[in-house]
Amino acid sequence: MARKNVLKKIDRDAPLSQKIEEQLRDAIIRKVFSPGERLPSETELVDVFGVSRTAIREALRILAGKGLVEIRGRGGVYVADADLSQLVHPFTALLLVHFGDSSLFHLVQSRRILEPEIARMAAMKRTQEDIDYLQRNISQMRTHLRETERIIEVDIDFHKRLASASGNPIVPILMEPIFLCLPKLISVNFKLEYARNFSIKEHSKILECVIDQDADGAHAAMSEHMATAEKHVSEYYKTANAND
Repeated sequence: MARKNVLKKIDRDAPLSQKIEEQLRDAIIRKVFSPGERLPSETELVDVFGVSRTAIREALRILAGKGLVEIRGRGGVYVADADLSQLVHPFTALLLVHFGDSSLFHLVQSRRILEPEIARMAAMKRTQEDIDYLQRNISQMRTHLRETERIIEVDIDFHKRLASASGNPIVPILMEPIFLCLPKLISVNFKLEYARNFSIKEHSKILECVIDQDADGAHAAMSEHMATAEKHVSEYYKTANAND
């Protein structure tokens, strides 16, 4: 793709920095400029867009704030290497700050919408490697039953693997912000005496359906698991409110 046909002069009736940022962002997304590659210099961009250096610099700052480019001072501006954490971590922090403790309830409701369908897809698309991984995961849950941090980590890993097993590469990316919020949610669930063994039982049921390629069964089992999680969060809020 000829780069001179991608970047165009800016309509001056629109905010200049925004229009420049949009064009450069689109070029990066379309891989006109590859990860690790240096963008044209400020002088070259001024000539291409027909705008001032101020507008160019502001557009580049916007891109850097979104994690799409890295500004290296006199070394130039480079397309950032693909790193999901640069985008996911700020989003996760915003979610927790904006909704506070109520984020737990919104989170589990979101999971009730998304994860049953992911389980259905995983049941249809799973490989033997996925099955082996998930079976080891269940075994690790039993081994680390009383180690709170470790069992939470293993629990989340189970759901991550299902997302990967769905066969849709966008699904794990969309789910990552939710997965990053899960430690607090699961720790709330595991405050209940019976919750850990019950969680293993539910995960095992989901896995059985995935192994059997029972898509409807996997969907139903995950729906049941998410309903349990929502029940635990509701009980947590009731207890917390009663102690206030």
